[in-house]
Amino acid sequence: MAAVIRDVSGSELRLFGDIVARLERLGPETDARAVIFNDVIRLLRGDFGASYVWNARSNAFEEAVSFNMARSNLRRYEEWYQFRDPMTFALRARQRATLVDEVIPRHKLVRTEFYNDFLARDGLHHGVNMFVFDGDCDLGVFAFGARRAVRIFALAISICSTRLSRMCGARCCAAD
Repeated sequence: MAAVIRDVSGSELRLFGDIVARLERLGPETDARAVIFNDVIRLLRGDFGASYVWNARSNAFEEAVSFNMARSNLRRYEEWYQFRDPMTFALRARQRATLVDEVIPRHKLVRTEFYNDFLARDGLHHGVNMFVFDGDCDLGVFAFGARRAVRIFALAISICSTRLSRMCGARCCAAD
């Protein structure tokens, strides 16, 4: 059964169209994340977000773009927590937008160091991670967080993911 989206406003539909149009106009050297990230957060009605590019050589996420998250906490992620993250690689394996609760039960997540010392510090209590791939090439992650239960605008995530793959693919994979 297909999901039905019922609570999308006219202004959200216009914002969605604007995001897609901007992605279509981007050149291969432009970081699409920096251009659309804040608007994607607005569209999803999220409270927080971070996006990283995967570096296959260093086996790490780098080049953060963020919304409403403390830079000091993101630095802690880059230096420590990404290497002790109990869910990211399970989310990454899905290669699509996925609720965090789908890969780790909430009652287990809230008992982890990752949750208590990293996520909760900025108020990220619920989340969706979307990994963007171009074929087998991992381009990076968009992580959206909320203080309350997450509302997903699945169509926007799906189309943005497809457009990002097309716009970023050659540039990101060439760097690997």
